[in-house]
Amino acid sequence: ALMRKEIACLKGTHNFRSFQAKDLKREKGSTVRTIYDVRLRRKGKLLELDITGNGFLYKMVRTIAGTLLAIGSGKLPAGSMKKILLRKNRRSAGPTAPPQGLYLMRVTY
Repeated sequence: ALMRKEIACLKGTHNFRSFQAKDLKREKGSTVRTIYDVRLRRKGKLLELDITGNGFLYKMVRTIAGTLLAIGSGKLPAGSMKKILLRKNRRSAGPTAPPQGLYLMRVTY
């Protein structure tokens, strides 16, 4: 329940600079993106995170996932996701989750 509450603040148009890759040289241009929907589901021992948006920064989804896990495990306090988003500083966010299990489901135009 806490993790679902935390991701709600990601919906909408925001500057996702806090969730970009640590290698800032890779991103060219704006770090503003729009998240249309974000959902978290439990499937047995697994957590399934679905994010739909108009585009993503390099490692953005993995960093959101890592931050969410840090909040869920108590390494970051409740309310951290919104604060991290507003700080626009990568050092504020949690770790980047490993790529295993991450996949692109669909691209629409």
